[in-house]
Amino acid sequence: MSYWKRNLAFTWCAQVLSLSGFGFVIPFLPYFLQEITGMDEVQVRGWTGIIAAAPALSMGLMAPVWGWTADRFGCKLMLLRAMAGGAIVMVLMARASGLYAVLVLRIVQGLLSGTIGASAALVASGTPEHRMSAALGFLSSSNFVGFSCGPLFGGIAAEAFGYRTSFLLGGALLAIGFILVAVLIREPERRRRSAAPPPDRPRRGTIAARVTAWFGRARKAGLVPAFVLIFVLRFSSTMVVPFLPLFVQQVRGTIEGAPSIMGAIQAAAGLATALAGVTVARLGDRVSRGRLIVVLLLASSITVTPLAFLNDLGWFTALYVLTMFTIGGVEPNVQSALSIKTERDRRGLSFGIQTLIGNTGWVIGPLVGGWISLHFGIRSVFLTTAGVLGVTMVVGAYQYWYARPKSLPF
Repeated sequence: MSYWKRNLAFTWCAQVLSLSGFGFVIPFLPYFLQEITGMDEVQVRGWTGIIAAAPALSMGLMAPVWGWTADRFGCKLMLLRAMAGGAIVMVLMARASGLYAVLVLRIVQGLLSGTIGASAALVASGTPEHRMSAALGFLSSSNFVGFSCGPLFGGIAAEAFGYRTSFLLGGALLAIGFILVAVLIREPERRRRSAAPPPDRPRRGTIAARVTAWFGRARKAGLVPAFVLIFVLRFSSTMVVPFLPLFVQQVRGTIEGAPSIMGAIQAAAGLATALAGVTVARLGDRVSRGRLIVVLLLASSITVTPLAFLNDLGWFTALYVLTMFTIGGVEPNVQSALSIKTERDRRGLSFGIQTLIGNTGWVIGPLVGGWISLHFGIRSVFLTTAGVLGVTMVVGAYQYWYARPKSLPF
């Protein structure tokens, strides 16, 4: 087996472990806040958005720094750093006793972690370009398998052993992932840089200067629409996800049994997105990525709309899973297009900037979702998500059919 396939396989396994660890808290974090603060369900809505946005904000701010560091010192080291930082924070979360302690630890989690960008940079740095969509699509499936298994078993563990024990179990999974990366993954081969860099690439400078230069090259290459897509996908998904536990509690009228039900819903949705990553996303190596992305955005905007009107959790789960399947095929194709257009020895910084842009969506999404849920109800968040995806589809279709090829990398 070639080394890049070996790296892909073990990185996939490590990502499943690490994101399962992070995902342990998804089904019960709002309930944990209710337990330690005594706030009611309405008060928790606003804080759920803030708590969900906090790690995304700090992670996004640090992402270009970690990306630049990965280009200089290696992607494997950055993946180890992310997993170790996540494990430590999860253990500390088990000892949290107040709202602000949870908030501070979530911010620290974002500063130290970031396994998705680190693993994507590691895989992209060693994968042949003609296999990029398939490799990143397969890797993206690990994200959603992890976010499926984590909530599923996290919800069960929370009801069986309590919320604090679930944090410890999540930290243990991250620690196992750290060991797997340290022992079994090989640092991708790095091409030797020429002695004289191109005029638009300064030999030395601050990280900010390098990021600015990179954005300039990206704009010339027509990559801006791809960045916008990443932002919209993260924004749309995180507007809804933090409030799903509260939605389940609202529909059922009780918190009893809600963590395990929420875990099962997230597990099904994550597996559907993982399936999209290894099936639909692979089509990007064979057909037009732009056309595929437009079709997937149209499908997701259609399937998410009825969620605002359903009171049956069975039908709700079925449509939510279908929505996650259609969305799951978009991002791997966007990432593969960006990777192919980026120099191999700059892909760490590229994924760092992608993480910054994506995490900006992760920050704004929960905050907007929290504001909408407080003023108009949780169901209005689903309608807003449908509107955002629909508008993005229309703009993407216009760009693809009327502005291509100058303004699109697909």
